[in-house]
Amino acid sequence: MGNPLEFEIRRLAAPKEAQQVATWIYDEWARYEPDMTWENCLAVVMDSIQPGVAIPAFFVARVNAQLVGCSSIIASDLPTRPELGPWLANVLVLPEYRNQGLGGSLIKAAMSHAALLTERLYLYTHDKTELYAKLGWNPLGSDHYAGKNIVLMDFQFSKASF
Repeated sequence: MGNPLEFEIRRLAAPKEAQQVATWIYDEWARYEPDMTWENCLAVVMDSIQPGVAIPAFFVARVNAQLVGCSSIIASDLPTRPELGPWLANVLVLPEYRNQGLGGSLIKAAMSHAALLTERLYLYTHDKTELYAKLGWNPLGSDHYAGKNIVLMDFQFSKASF
């Protein structure tokens, strides 16, 4: 067995890194979101690095100073459920760094930020229900969005720890 991966997670702060995060988000999810543009992704990510902005908030993981993943808290993520929010979103780890604890750590960093702002957080997923359930998330139901079956989940900070 190899040594555990050493990484750090911090809130995104640099414009150059914001461009990389926007590119990842666009490349990963634009095929499911017909109205998504790279410019819109960049605008949301850039908003998060402005002074005093609580939401959106993006978090990045680094290994040896290289960006390898991200997560975020955003106001709205599911057009079919505009009344719900805020949302955990944009959880992404580069393939060569997966299954080493980065995803869970990115999720927890975003959740720690959200816990200061709200009592309840939402997400949707099409393939990671078990991961989120292990972190205390509860399924609220299923839906169909962007051509995929999804599970809507929530986390109530007053009822669970993470």
